[in-house]
Amino acid sequence: MSALSRLATFVRREPLSAVAVVLVAIAVLRVAGTYSVYNATWDEPAHLACGMELLQLGQYTYEPQHPPLARVSVALGPYLAGVRGFTPRLGSMWSEGLDMLYREGSYFRTLGLARLGIIPFFLLGAVLLWLWTRQQFGRLTALLAVLLYTLSPNILAHAGLATTDMAVAAMLMAAVLAFVAWLEAPTLRRGALMGLAMGLALVTKFSTVVFLPACVVAVVVLRWVVDRRGWREVLSVGPAAWRSAGVAFLMAFLVSWAAYGFSLGPLVGPLGDVGLGQGGTPGLVERVAALPVYPLSEVVQGVRAVAEHNAEGHPSYLLGEVRDFGWWYYFPVAFLVKTPIAFLVLAGIGATLLTRRVRSERRWQDAVPLACAGAIMLVSLTSNINIGIRHILVVYPLLAIVAAFGAASLLRARKVAFRMGVIGLLAWNVGASVAAHPDYLPYFNALAGDTPERILIAADLDWGQDLQRLGNVVRRRGIQEMAVAYFGSAVPPHHVHARLRLLEPYESTSGWVAASAWRLWVDDTDAPPYDGFAWLRAHEPTMRVGRSIFLYHLPDTLAVPQDSIAVSP
Repeated sequence: MSALSRLATFVRREPLSAVAVVLVAIAVLRVAGTYSVYNATWDEPAHLACGMELLQLGQYTYEPQHPPLARVSVALGPYLAGVRGFTPRLGSMWSEGLDMLYREGSYFRTLGLARLGIIPFFLLGAVLLWLWTRQQFGRLTALLAVLLYTLSPNILAHAGLATTDMAVAAMLMAAVLAFVAWLEAPTLRRGALMGLAMGLALVTKFSTVVFLPACVVAVVVLRWVVDRRGWREVLSVGPAAWRSAGVAFLMAFLVSWAAYGFSLGPLVGPLGDVGLGQGGTPGLVERVAALPVYPLSEVVQGVRAVAEHNAEGHPSYLLGEVRDFGWWYYFPVAFLVKTPIAFLVLAGIGATLLTRRVRSERRWQDAVPLACAGAIMLVSLTSNINIGIRHILVVYPLLAIVAAFGAASLLRARKVAFRMGVIGLLAWNVGASVAAHPDYLPYFNALAGDTPERILIAADLDWGQDLQRLGNVVRRRGIQEMAVAYFGSAVPPHHVHARLRLLEPYESTSGWVAASAWRLWVDDTDAPPYDGFAWLRAHEPTMRVGRSIFLYHLPDTLAVPQDSIAVSP
């Protein structure tokens, strides 16, 4: 049978599966269509450099806060294409990554190859979503879940960037699904698969350490509530389950260790960086922890680095305010304004109908996606690192299942109004997604209005992605000279071919000025009142470049007396 005949047979026998494949293919093309629009965002050069260091040198020394799996996937395409770095070593992951990107005029080729490394995780997420939803709710609901997944601007945005967020979203979903399967029947095979999935999730991003236990607890509690069994019965496991759990732990350990090349190292950094014993000298515990003999030492150091980062806080912006330790309501607000309204409505309908179904049919498995999305949202309230909806990206595939269940239930309803209503919501969602192209990253729904920068900025609106677009505008307008206040890791002279001058906070100027949204509202002075560019915000921009850069043409007569400008303390 020819390939064409086999394809025709597949379409005839599995029409909904075929439509799902087409939806995923269209989404991949949409994602690829952004590669030449966005220059590298803030973190992409760093991820490329870290992954390349492991592939090229067999080392992983630049930064412990992110494990290597997604980074190696990002670096693999450039590596196979012959890109090399570290000749000589430049001292930082950003410098090294930028050197690889800008070398020999191959910027967008190398960047595109790096971004292709995230597509397998996007595809994995789509496959898991299809299999999970089809098993629980049938093919129609599975098709709708894939539709909502492939239309999500946030999913499309981070599927198109050489970062870790799409990767961990897919791997967390795999780990949750494997845990549910193991909970239903704790066989050795399912234990091994659960350990594999959990190990891979761990070495994709260390948010797994928080999100996965939250999901596990949520699923166990869900099962207890729905099955109405005592805690002793829920928690009691037999010898077979213990053996299976042991296999899972061993598999997770080996997979995680393999990701770091089976290396051995200390559990702490240099002794000068750790707590000392009495008398200012290293104590016994410190000395033992500093011995380079421990497997997965990088995981221990990485998790500790993330915890320290969270304890120290990170400059964040929400609703016109800047804080170092964020807001408990940051992620709920971000989810509310960064999610298509139709998706929000369908998810609300799905959650209501799903809760009723679970109560009546006593099937705890049906509510797992909703419970896990809720658990992730709940633990995110405690985070001090509020720099983007990307950090809870996994809630979108989980809620796509919930929203799809709601949509499928209404499509099967007897009332025509219900069916027409859900068709309208789906059409609205399609329209919102299509209208967002190619600006999936800075997507905001209508609730944000025309000035979303007054709500969110960093990584939700401005991640340094529009510098190449600014260069295109400068070329078309014939601009010869401009002042720039850019937020990003890209190098402006490589993208904007004009005489450029760095515009500092509180500095008045005239002529052409380009300023990133983050610089305009936060200004990077690292100290309040963060109003270094308030004088510039008072002027009407000539245009908005992409979604994140504001272009001004200020008259030569602009008068901003130096003695009237506030000076940041």
